[in-house]
Amino acid sequence: MHRPRLLLLDEPTTGVDPVSRRELWELVYRLVEDGLTVLVSTPYMDEAERCHRVGLIHEGRMLLADEPSRIRDKMRQAVFECVGGDVREIAGALDGLDAVASAYPVGSSVHVVLREDVADPDAAAEAIRAEGIGAGSVRRIRPSFEDVFISLLESRQ
Repeated sequence: MHRPRLLLLDEPTTGVDPVSRRELWELVYRLVEDGLTVLVSTPYMDEAERCHRVGLIHEGRMLLADEPSRIRDKMRQAVFECVGGDVREIAGALDGLDAVASAYPVGSSVHVVLREDVADPDAAAEAIRAEGIGAGSVRRIRPSFEDVFISLLESRQ
């Protein structure tokens, strides 16, 4: 059987059920362990984080390429997660605060990214709590891949 050195996979899990998706990634990991180079394009940030090296691309341009953990560490803004309440209402209320660069729903929570020039993230967190419109909890989190990607896009505007 042919043993290629490179396998290109273009969005291999789009429309795939969760069990098959997991099985496909297990197969990819085995191929990589056997020495095969696998290049995967995916719109799913959680899948990108599974890779050894990632390139974040938007409109055909490479925004950033590095190891996943290093990409997450490059984001300088503080990120908070608000849980509880109506995520659209919370995001809308927080997006107007002076210290907030962006606020957007992520599943059942809202991620709030502070502006880079915010000197006291804890004070900003108190303002987030005060304006959170029913957010049950507000806590500082490590930026997700999605947070980094959105931050990169916003900084280019």
